[in-house]
Amino acid sequence: MGARGTLPLPPKDLSIVLFYLAHDPDPEIKASAESSLMNLPYAIQKTLLESTDTHPLIMDFYARRLDQESGLLETIALNRVTHDETIELLARIPSKTLVEIIANNQTRILRHPNIVDILGNNPLCSQATIERILHFISLETGIKPKGAPPPPPTKEAPQHPPQESAMEQDELPPPEEEYPPEGEAPQEELPEYMQGDEYPWMEQDEIPDHWAMADLPDEFMSDYDRDLTDEEKLNLSRQIASMNVADKIKMALLGNKEARGILVKDSNKIVAGAVLSSPKLTDQEVDEISRSRSVSDEIIRQIASSNEWTRNYNTKVNLVNNPKTPVPISIRFLNFLSKRDIHLISKSKNVPSPVASAARKLIQKRETPKA
Repeated sequence: MGARGTLPLPPKDLSIVLFYLAHDPDPEIKASAESSLMNLPYAIQKTLLESTDTHPLIMDFYARRLDQESGLLETIALNRVTHDETIELLARIPSKTLVEIIANNQTRILRHPNIVDILGNNPLCSQATIERILHFISLETGIKPKGAPPPPPTKEAPQHPPQESAMEQDELPPPEEEYPPEGEAPQEELPEYMQGDEYPWMEQDEIPDHWAMADLPDEFMSDYDRDLTDEEKLNLSRQIASMNVADKIKMALLGNKEARGILVKDSNKIVAGAVLSSPKLTDQEVDEISRSRSVSDEIIRQIASSNEWTRNYNTKVNLVNNPKTPVPISIRFLNFLSKRDIHLISKSKNVPSPVASAARKLIQKRETPKA
């Protein structure tokens, strides 16, 4: 009767009975209890998952089985008694709403940096979200980051009105859609069984200071006055690869040029983005990054969308020649290049064909005598 969910118990007690029986060694009882727990009425499930009196293991049970379309995963993410490892699971799901809810919970991120690592690899973690995470991490560590580059301009508000248009339809893609901040989880007092040592992750007043500025290795703090050997570069790369995400972000913000050169190519978007927020980043480094084909498309887009960084003529040339630059942005920058560079681009086999074609059209337009 318990496994079938037919005992006359209040919903909270029934959920505990079903969860316990869902781990019964008898496979028939186990399967029946799991089915009953998952088939509780939606209103009862929502009430359970909203309550701070629900055991974290029951929250985790549902997080691993509920359909993404149910809307209840967001409820689990908002509940402050949900275990941080359950939040790790939710952070992997490609859902903008879940990503925003998790990224807005600064307390979790500061006490459990692995969440940042997972969010940084989620394809739906937007640039705006990355900048927000880096902002409060910088506040926690006392680092004053370089101003974040603005989002790509819309058609109605162009950054650089072109002197001549290479193609009438040229425009930047619209900025990514923003989700409004989600509501806060209920601020009820934690139940007595969660206030002891059994659930240390819920201690709100003793958050581990993962982001405090520890002493970073000397070889990453001062710029070298010479070119490094291949072996030295390999050793530095290995050291950084062994670091956790918190140390990588601190290194990206405060480390030397060599560290930034390695970390800007990191597969984690938040780590790579931290390099562009470093107060020590120089225009020369930005110029080098804009030329690189080893960095992510998002890093190239950030550089291309910054008025400050694209004032540099060489950076604009690099961006147009970099196949990772979005085609509309490359075409827009053609208008600011010299005749010689446009000719080279028109014949280049390393740029996308629409960019080379636009360069040829621009040459033809400029060379056609005005009537």
